[in-house]
Amino acid sequence: MNEYYQLAGSAIRAAGGQIVKFIGDATLAVFPAEVADRGTLGLLDLKDSADQFMAQQGWDCRLVVKVHVGPVVAGEFGAEPDRRYDLLGKTVNVAARLDASSGFALSAEAFRSLEPETRKRFKKHTPPITYIRQEDSHRPRWAK
Repeated sequence: MNEYYQLAGSAIRAAGGQIVKFIGDATLAVFPAEVADRGTLGLLDLKDSADQFMAQQGWDCRLVVKVHVGPVVAGEFGAEPDRRYDLLGKTVNVAARLDASSGFALSAEAFRSLEPETRKRFKKHTPPITYIRQEDSHRPRWAK
């Protein structure tokens, strides 16, 4: 896994991003909004490189990438001595919940942040319909 961490870290930094943390085999990274295209293209390259690396190791897995754009709270959090840099907020949760069954998913917000030429690399995917409880549909928006 350390070799994968090196691969991911190098690719993300080269694309203008920063590793926030590794969580087992997952990686949380952040890119400035102004490098959305560069970051997305870098993540596409990382997906290919990581998939090839995993296949060479004989691991029956592939990299899943989820990209969302939005505001986050970033900073040092936690009690000493475990205080560390992290990202908080709805944007992080939306990214984590994206349906990436294809292996690479962009939210609508991330897609709209891309230049037209980069957008051509993606096609629209409609996720499955979900249902909510009747009682929840009447709650005030702030309570949801």
